[in-house]
Amino acid sequence: MKTIVPFLCLLAIWSCNGGSKNNTPADSTLVKPDSTVAAVPVALKDTAPAAFISHFRKGEILTKGKVYTDTLTYIGFNDFGDDGLFSCVKGKDTVSLIFNSDVKDPALNNGDRIILQWKMEIYEPAGDPEFPYPKEYVVDYHLLQPGKVTLLKKTNILLQGYYDDKEISPEGQIEIEAAVWYYVANTTDTAIRNVVDVERQALQYTIEKYEGEGEPGISHIIFKTASQPVLKRVRFDAGMPYSLSE
Repeated sequence: MKTIVPFLCLLAIWSCNGGSKNNTPADSTLVKPDSTVAAVPVALKDTAPAAFISHFRKGEILTKGKVYTDTLTYIGFNDFGDDGLFSCVKGKDTVSLIFNSDVKDPALNNGDRIILQWKMEIYEPAGDPEFPYPKEYVVDYHLLQPGKVTLLKKTNILLQGYYDDKEISPEGQIEIEAAVWYYVANTTDTAIRNVVDVERQALQYTIEKYEGEGEPGISHIIFKTASQPVLKRVRFDAGMPYSLSE
């Protein structure tokens, strides 16, 4: 009996362990190769900042899509790029808002006071759509008070431009013409004020071809009348397109 008991104990242990057979593939959990594992989608990083801020409302955190109303000074409109830009100034800050409308040329002039309705939206640049950012958009606008340019145009004063520089693009000519009107409407130069306000003559201006070096985007302009070949010399800088400098 003493030799049988140890044998029976070993047999019980062997039975509890399921025998001494080796593990087979059916008994194991296989790890699939990486090529068969479903890829987990990676969320694209949103590069647009969460805060919506604007120079029009300093110190405020703005709400996306909410319409705001401000009284501003209109500067100009530019549709030379992918989106129309409607430029206004508030205090010392100039902001160009996105303005994509069927009305491509707002009936406004530099210096007009307007009531502007605008909102903040996410703007996706045509060339870099993967880098969106918050941007002001025009919702609507109304003329509040005409500026000096608008009032000058109502007097039917005639400005005649001549381009000796034939390389200036049509877009450049539009910007120069707008800057000329603004200058004539606002200058305190005695000779020009006399022609425009007193004599009521046609005021001519010639855009000279610049022959120098080191001043790209600079155009020299001469104001004159039929009897006076030189009233005033000024210049236009494409880097500051809304006015002329003396």
